[in-house]
Amino acid sequence: MRGPASITEVRVRTLKAPLDEPVVMACGEISARTTVLVEVERADGLVGIGESWSNHPHWVAAERTATLIDGIAPLLLGEDSRHIAALHAKLARSLSGPARQWGGQAPLLQAVSGVDIALWDLAGRSLGVGVADLIGGRYRDRVPAYASGLGPDRVEDIGAACLEAGWDALKVRVGFDPDLDRSNLQAARRILGPGRLLAADANQGWQPGQARRMARTLGDVGVAWIEEPIADASLEELDGFAAVTGLTVALGENLAGSTAFLAYLGSSDRFLLQPDITKVGGFSHAWPVCQLAGVAGVAVAPHFYGGGIGWAATLQLAAACPAIRSVEYDIRPNRLRDDLLAQPPAVAEGTVQVPAGPGLGVSLDGDAVDRYTTESRRRTL
Repeated sequence: MRGPASITEVRVRTLKAPLDEPVVMACGEISARTTVLVEVERADGLVGIGESWSNHPHWVAAERTATLIDGIAPLLLGEDSRHIAALHAKLARSLSGPARQWGGQAPLLQAVSGVDIALWDLAGRSLGVGVADLIGGRYRDRVPAYASGLGPDRVEDIGAACLEAGWDALKVRVGFDPDLDRSNLQAARRILGPGRLLAADANQGWQPGQARRMARTLGDVGVAWIEEPIADASLEELDGFAAVTGLTVALGENLAGSTAFLAYLGSSDRFLLQPDITKVGGFSHAWPVCQLAGVAGVAVAPHFYGGGIGWAATLQLAAACPAIRSVEYDIRPNRLRDDLLAQPPAVAEGTVQVPAGPGLGVSLDGDAVDRYTTESRRRTL
């Protein structure tokens, strides 16, 4: 029998905001911010909102929408939205065949992430509490953050502006020309001075030999971690690189499902885990990663480079998890994060205020959603 918590509609919207200046990374360029919003509505009219990763490559939003509407939504309609674990089990059973044919579960779990976030948002809204209170209990109301998105150009100017705005921790993109990488890292350290956190992100832009050659510079400038230093690296390669260089390796933004992180929990002094809640499978997979990391003594710093709903979800995760050291704040213009929410989380002095309302604690700005929406599809009961 269907009750008031039964799922009656799933809506998926693609939002796009062109950039005046492209975001350049070792893995490619982003010329527009893109996000896929997932709305799950119950029979009683309550709606939960989630977000699925869709930043890069530029065609991923179309794939994500088709997966959500044609593959996942039919499995959700009529089901009780409160039974999140049971819904995950149903999706896992039903999507295992497509995952094998697809060659992996990552694209499917990125789509599932949007649904999962929406279901937890629904659960929190229905009970009048934040998701952080549901998954583990609120550990903090403000979360430490670091400024991300510096490089490959104007590192000195942008870094100085970050410090003036109150940031005291920076992450620089590398993986380009070695001389440029060295110059940018040295400039960032000069700006920060000693003692402040400096991290680097290679976006898998180096081969093993290149990574080893850059290790001395990374050590000299005192990076807290080097993110994804080697292209398509195995656990053994990353562990060996960390052991030989003495550097902490950050990884995990491209891992799908909580079990994918298990192998990295044995080297607490070498790895920093970076699950992305819009890619890993939502709260239902990100939270177990945080719990296991806490037990193993491995630090966590969630990856996030998306829109406002995913940002709010990341903050709810961080609010409940003591193992999370800090969260990533992209300092480049991002209208789908900053314009999309009626009241964006307050950022000040290198920390972010966790939204205090029920569910994700945020609501969408309807005018902004309409302004940036390029496609909208729905599946109803």
